[in-house]
Amino acid sequence: MVFYQGQLPRHSEALRYLEQRGVHDPALIQELRIGYAPGGNLRQHLMAQGYSLKLLQHIGLVNSRGHDAFYRRVVFPCCQDGRVLNLYGRNLSAAFPHRFLPGSRGGLFAWKSVRSSP
Repeated sequence: MVFYQGQLPRHSEALRYLEQRGVHDPALIQELRIGYAPGGNLRQHLMAQGYSLKLLQHIGLVNSRGHDAFYRRVVFPCCQDGRVLNLYGRNLSAAFPHRFLPGSRGGLFAWKSVRSSP
């Protein structure tokens, strides 16, 4: 998530998208840990830190072709009890607007909270 957070200030198109959605306070953006996936550099960044391509593909950050799964998306962490359980990406264009990391419950996070809710 830190990687995506570091990318956000560098990409005016992502900042414009957030502004259009009413999210413009830097403190709120930081508190919510909102980031941006420009594409083309996540795999290289993580592999330089020792993560294997196979692992990145397994957890869904990188697709089968080795590309960032959240390419050109504003990225939001889905947290429960302060822990990131999944990532949600919102595409800047209308094509395929939503993406979660693959996982159980069809990508639904905080399942225990949702299950106990009326």
